[in-house]
Amino acid sequence: MPKRKKAWFRDADSFETRITLEADRGFLNLLDRTQDSLRNARNNAPNMTTKVLGGFVRTFYFDEESNADVIDGEMQIEYDLEQIKVYPITVVVLEHKDNSSEIGDAIVGHTQKLSGYGGGLLVRAYFSAFAHKIQKYIVAYEPFARSSIWEIRNPTFFSADGLQLDLTEYWRKRMRSFIKLLHYAAQCEIKHGSLLSLSSYVTCRGDQRIINVGKVYHDQYEAGKDMEDLMHLISKLFPDSSTNYEWVSLKNLLISKTMSDPATVQNFLRIALGHPILLGTVEEKLECFVTLHDGVMDLDDAFGHRARFSNRIHRDYPQLRRFFSSDLQDKVASEYDFRFRRLVPWNKLYYGLFTFRHASYLVLTENTNYGREPQNELPMNQFLEDLRSNTWSPRYGERYIYINIIRLVQKLIKHGANYCPQFGDLNHLLTEIKTRFSHNMCACYTLLNTKKDWITEPSFEPYGRLPTLMM
Repeated sequence: MPKRKKAWFRDADSFETRITLEADRGFLNLLDRTQDSLRNARNNAPNMTTKVLGGFVRTFYFDEESNADVIDGEMQIEYDLEQIKVYPITVVVLEHKDNSSEIGDAIVGHTQKLSGYGGGLLVRAYFSAFAHKIQKYIVAYEPFARSSIWEIRNPTFFSADGLQLDLTEYWRKRMRSFIKLLHYAAQCEIKHGSLLSLSSYVTCRGDQRIINVGKVYHDQYEAGKDMEDLMHLISKLFPDSSTNYEWVSLKNLLISKTMSDPATVQNFLRIALGHPILLGTVEEKLECFVTLHDGVMDLDDAFGHRARFSNRIHRDYPQLRRFFSSDLQDKVASEYDFRFRRLVPWNKLYYGLFTFRHASYLVLTENTNYGREPQNELPMNQFLEDLRSNTWSPRYGERYIYINIIRLVQKLIKHGANYCPQFGDLNHLLTEIKTRFSHNMCACYTLLNTKKDWITEPSFEPYGRLPTLMM
């Protein structure tokens, strides 16, 4: 570290720096008068022990001859009793731009504004200043170190249990913190802009944290972009996540059209944090499944929403089809009845719980005459009431089997112990659901909470129009 010197503004010669100097001098003069007043008050009231005014940065140092963009340094803080303490800092040198001053202020201001959210994900930013010798603006942070990709990957993403469907406790809490942070940032129209870059992640206070919040503040705010970047980064860091379909269902939820702007989505946090993979206890997950059943049953079957829901599960999550391969035949007679198939055992438990009745036989199918007549006379999609008619087409996946699974799981949770004492153990009950039905419940949770993606938009497809999902 070079020889210590006075603050950077001693030899200032630019107009901008002189303006900054005058403002700093005015502030320091006011601060000195305030401190003198407090000292006199303290002397006249010897029993007063509470400090009314904190310290301020007297000066700071770092190796200005270094060509690095991240440099360790220190700052001096002066307190009201003329006490001076030295604290370590890490300095980030900003790129030379016409608005570097505003960028530095934005980073500090936005970081401080978001610091109370996200479970301590952010590195604390102390101040921004102009380093005269290198003619660049800097941001002073609490000490941190660059992270390697291996450090960011540690610990592992998925739990080591037999199913490997759950996130590790570290990443479960981490993802909940990310969602809270990005939700509040969206409400404030604050964006990070580079969560896809590994350079935004550093090691601080023994954990991975984020820097450079607000660095691209001058760019137009794009709702949902930070969440999308975060999901892309996780896909790169943990390639196995693309085949963990419980995680895929969470990712599809967070980047869906319905959830794209966290600031405008009612109950965004309740929906996002309520996804089964982010819940911490067995009781919470089972309660989520029961609530999911109630939500699906509330879908308007008169308008075919429940039929479209089942169709979309069949289309959007083809991974589920292999579990039902023996049930998804082109035979209408076996359309609803999978009790005799390999999906569940035909025993006293499932015999007592399962029913394949449903309130409606409406099936969504494309209206082939649409467009040939005025649009106000013919609907884009139509719903057939008789599944056994010749117009039924199995290729559309018009199957209620997914809704039947939701019904069966709800009955299993509420009444399973009455038929089999083992299901009084909630851990055993949850394992049964995950083993039998894989990620069906997570997929249904995502679809139920992304209605804007598949209910409100008309389409030539029976499923509604859907953007390409990240798998």
